[in-house]
Amino acid sequence: RDPCFHKGFNRLARLFSKYDFPLTIFVVGRDLKDPERASIVREWALQGHEIGNHSWSHHFNMACLNKREVRDEVLYAHDIITRTIGKEPKGFIAPAWSSSTYLVRNLLELNYLYDTSVFPSLYLYPMVAKIASKHWRNPAKGLRMIQRKDWLGPLRYPKQPFYMDGQMKISSEKGENKLLILPLPSRNRFSLCLWHTKGFLFGWDKVKNDIKNMGPRN
Repeated sequence: RDPCFHKGFNRLARLFSKYDFPLTIFVVGRDLKDPERASIVREWALQGHEIGNHSWSHHFNMACLNKREVRDEVLYAHDIITRTIGKEPKGFIAPAWSSSTYLVRNLLELNYLYDTSVFPSLYLYPMVAKIASKHWRNPAKGLRMIQRKDWLGPLRYPKQPFYMDGQMKISSEKGENKLLILPLPSRNRFSLCLWHTKGFLFGWDKVKNDIKNMGPRN
């Protein structure tokens, strides 16, 4: 049994019950082929939590996929989530924060409202190297991690929310055929983004302190 659907979620459930706030939960599409997991995700949606798209197979480097492969990763997960919860997902996050023009265009075509696949920190590079090294028994998979085409993302993209069109052009203004991009929260490009691994690496007191000092997001 995948603990994400049981112990992991139950820990979060205690928090949102105490403070009365909904969650956004990104799910991998193929996980919903299991009836038990599909039933659990359906219940999450009924409780008022948002269910987002985290790709079909959790491919670690979607930026290296061709046009059809990217569409399959997005669309297959989109369809099974829609069937499971009765409405279309509107948010997306790519595994390992690996994006491309193909991904953005597919999200726009499917009327997604936002994407959170930007990691605006230089820590992206050691993170990718670490993930690649874990697959030394499967060199092809490890090599796939470093074949991403968005290596300049941490240097190029703002750390504040922004908009992006199908050519991946950045804009500060909302408009037709533009996707809202919500980068992972980060104090600056030299600090690790706020995501769960930070707590395991540096301790939860460090994470709590960074949250307090993060400041407002536009």
